[in-house]
Amino acid sequence: NNALALLLQYNKEDVVNLKTLQERLSSESR
Repeated sequence: NNALALLLQYNKEDVVNLKTLQERLSSESR
């Protein structure tokens, strides 16, 4: 269960990182 919780936590962080990267790319392309 701990391993699964860690995996989910990392996935959430990755999603946040992807969103921030997309926002940066979209703001730079403007």
